[in-house]
Amino acid sequence: KLRDLKNDEEWEIGAHGLNNSSKRHGFQTYSEETQAVEDCIQLLGGAFDNDKPKTWLSPGFSVSTSTSDILLDAGIENILDFVDDDVPFRLIKDNGDGKNGEDFPPSVLCLPYSMETNDFSL
Repeated sequence: KLRDLKNDEEWEIGAHGLNNSSKRHGFQTYSEETQAVEDCIQLLGGAFDNDKPKTWLSPGFSVSTSTSDILLDAGIENILDFVDDDVPFRLIKDNGDGKNGEDFPPSVLCLPYSMETNDFSL
């Protein structure tokens, strides 16, 4: 049914980690976090005709200082992890050269997440 909605209605399927019980991103090494993201994206993409998800919500709102860069490198375009603003904003990847090496530096769109509608707060 989800595959039909994705294909016929142009729904997007977002990734939310392999499960909600694994070691959280904030407690993983860089390589562990990178592997966890890649495993999830590959598994979910494989279930949808290799159409990898472009949106991500970290399990348990657990992010590290590397999460955004790891997600951007993995092809994620939208992150739902942040509750710090009411409007969307972009995180721009810094390549260390002060210029980002491009006319339009790589960035990821952060969409506001409302804790008021989360089932955790009910």
